[in-house]
Amino acid sequence: MGKPQITAHRGASGLAPENTLSAIRLAIEIGADFAEIDVQESADGGIFLLHDASIDRTTDKKGIIWELTSADLRAADAGSWYSPWFANEPVPDLSTVIDSMSGMIKLNIELKTNGHQIKLAERVVAIIEEKKFIDQCIVTSFDREEISKVKELNPGIKTGLIFSKIPKENIWTAAYDLFSVHKKLVSDDFMKDAHQFGKEVHVWTVNKEKEMRKMIGYGVDNIITNYPGKTFQVLKTWKV
Repeated sequence: MGKPQITAHRGASGLAPENTLSAIRLAIEIGADFAEIDVQESADGGIFLLHDASIDRTTDKKGIIWELTSADLRAADAGSWYSPWFANEPVPDLSTVIDSMSGMIKLNIELKTNGHQIKLAERVVAIIEEKKFIDQCIVTSFDREEISKVKELNPGIKTGLIFSKIPKENIWTAAYDLFSVHKKLVSDDFMKDAHQFGKEVHVWTVNKEKEMRKMIGYGVDNIITNYPGKTFQVLKTWKV
């Protein structure tokens, strides 16, 4: 049994404001294999890092992302809510993130669908192709339709379905490269089935040391955590 890779959830979001360049830079400094980021479309088709539909929680502004332009989002402060140390942290767009981080960390790009997406999958794929970033990312989502679009547009992009409950339909033979699942779903049987069908298992969000050890013991392929440094410390003491 090998050791899992480590993904910094929304960047190292336990130590820096989520979905920001600072959080991703910190993930790089810690040595994470991946940074997981959430992307959505602005009113004018920009692809920005944001988890919620609203910018209220994570910026100093208010509004719904599909009603805000790229200029509106760039004017927001995405750091002060977390700490004065991160004042004036911008809401980054995907292209800027890739330009800043390419070659230093891989990205798990989660497509956040809100019912107002227009060409989310198409625009994300176009950016990945333009930046020649295919081998440095995976694209994941709860939304099966968006993930299917990504695979149709470019079969070379590695994709994953996110879920917290086992879907009723057959997922094992579907064209997903990986499953990104809630930690409560992981068991010996689940891992056996997933690996039998060639699917990687990425598990979220694993922040406690006891949970980390449990997931490592199951043989998961990737641990998604707000605290990648803590996970590395656990791995150092783990005997394979």
